[in-house]
Amino acid sequence: MTGMIINNWSFKEGQTLTITGFIKSNATSFAVNINNSNNNDIALRISPRFSVSSDDEMVVFNSRKGGVWGSEIRQPGNPFTQGKDFTIVINFTRAGFQGNLQDKSFTFPNRLEEDKYTGLSFEGGARIQSTEIK
Repeated sequence: MTGMIINNWSFKEGQTLTITGFIKSNATSFAVNINNSNNNDIALRISPRFSVSSDDEMVVFNSRKGGVWGSEIRQPGNPFTQGKDFTIVINFTRAGFQGNLQDKSFTFPNRLEEDKYTGLSFEGGARIQSTEIK
């Protein structure tokens, strides 16, 4: 998958990230990654799946440290729709990440245990329209 990478920005504990975009009508999946600026370690990967082998209609959350993926957390039911706009809201707390995917809530631990991340990347079948940190 190829996509967009944003480096040298700052997402800190206590802040909220809002991402809006559009999902392509033929998308099989897309991914949003919160990472450090070298893009090797990923604190949070959100990957909605539409039709990827046995991963149909679910959202997969994960992290990667030192090139090794952690244990996936699979949330059945994909709240996203191909060919439609979407909104993702992520709150960064001391305990980790929590928020909403199209108004469906999620939580994910901060496995990298950092208090600031400087990279954001997108892959797959979605077009990002805006990102905002408050």
